[in-house]
Amino acid sequence: MSMKMGWRWYGEGNDPITLGDIKQIPGVEEIVWALHSKMPGEIWEEAEIKYSEALLLIFWYFSTNTKYSISFCCTS
Repeated sequence: MSMKMGWRWYGEGNDPITLGDIKQIPGVEEIVWALHSKMPGEIWEEAEIKYSEALLLIFWYFSTNTKYSISFCCTS
């Protein structure tokens, strides 16, 4: 398995770097993100994860021709 280049993104309003900025970085194939409105130990609802994933996938799909994946991490 080969390594992927990813970028940690803190989300709209939490990060001065936009998804548009990230897509311009050569080689980035992965966005690592968390639900930052959740407190540590708070349960992530499946609908919240799917909604966030859909937003990121729609943006990435329509803004770049590269392969992509999204990883949600459980700590902020």
